[in-house]
Amino acid sequence: MSDLTINAIVAAIAANTAALEANTAALGGKAPAAGKTETAAKTTAAKTTAAKGKTETVAKSTNTRASMQSLLNDVKEAHGSAAAKEIISNVGEAAKMADIAEDKIDAVFAAAKKLLAGDDEGGDGDDDI
Repeated sequence: MSDLTINAIVAAIAANTAALEANTAALGGKAPAAGKTETAAKTTAAKTTAAKGKTETVAKSTNTRASMQSLLNDVKEAHGSAAAKEIISNVGEAAKMADIAEDKIDAVFAAAKKLLAGDDEGGDGDDDI
């Protein structure tokens, strides 16, 4: 086998490995791309299309899905299921909590936290003043 063929095979394996690691990280897997720390893998993930040679960076949420779910459950207990469903529908743009897209988690988390904070202040929930 010639050196050119071996080099081509090694290069193809390296490209496929990088694409696999990037896709795993983008899907929320625990295998971030080489050289990334766990924190960096949580905040951004690179999706690479090896065939086209393009790289696209997708923002990831800083809050976890579990923390968002916990906060929405707190909203449900404090304000009823209608309030939680309104946040899920209007802010999360989903029919149910499990369908909220990754890029909407931070916004849903913030909306739920704001609604709960309005309770803690004992006011009318108007934080614009």
